[in-house]
Amino acid sequence: VLVGSGASERVLAVHSYVSGDCLGDGTSIRVSGEMGFINSELAKALPSTLNSCSTCSSTADSGNQVCAQRRFACGADTDCSALLDCLSKCSGISCQNNCRTKYPAGLGPFTAYQNCGCAEGCKAECASDNSCTGAAQCGIKALDGCGKCGEGSCCTERAAASFDKVGFACVTAPDGEGCAANAPFQAYQACLQKSCSAECGLTPSSSGGASSGGASSGGNGDGTTTTTTTGCNTSGGSASASPVLGGLFALGLLLKRRRRHA
Repeated sequence: VLVGSGASERVLAVHSYVSGDCLGDGTSIRVSGEMGFINSELAKALPSTLNSCSTCSSTADSGNQVCAQRRFACGADTDCSALLDCLSKCSGISCQNNCRTKYPAGLGPFTAYQNCGCAEGCKAECASDNSCTGAAQCGIKALDGCGKCGEGSCCTERAAASFDKVGFACVTAPDGEGCAANAPFQAYQACLQKSCSAECGLTPSSSGGASSGGASSGGNGDGTTTTTTTGCNTSGGSASASPVLGGLFALGLLLKRRRRHA
């Protein structure tokens, strides 16, 4: 419980528990009454797990942190919200793939949240964690030489395109609808033309952009895309589930609960 604002804002009480669901009565304890306990806890050595992947992932997916922002964005997007709701009802891979086929426009924001713990919010802390082994670090995982070069030289641009509602499909199918006008994907294409022209078969166009010599922008190079699903992880290639993946189903259930209360 906070009082005041700006520089004068301070903690007045600590929330303890809620009776019933989120609409029930909450109980808080005044900080001043527990200063002895608080000070003794603050004096203790930091736990060895403080910088662990799981702790970092939980922190990154709370409050206003980066993965929480990705989660909020997915929940606020109609297609991503529908995709999560669909996935929350699945018990097998076939059902999950059907959900992705049904709501393709939600895959970009979904991937942004799904990959956040391993590739964005806790990249250093989770680098050696088994839950992130093989996880895509630059959006959709690359399979061919063009895509792998893109991961190495255009990671930021590839991730931005992969997390976009339209750009997600363009990364593996560059001639698809809307790709020519999609800013994140075009930024990725420009980076490929500059840094990976040989690997991607790209040559400068008369306008200074990039023209294709027949290769895709990091799919399979033959106009097709291979999609592998591990749990709820969808990428162009195999990848382990993100440590925040469990939150996806919780988010889907939360969205359904909110609709019931509305």
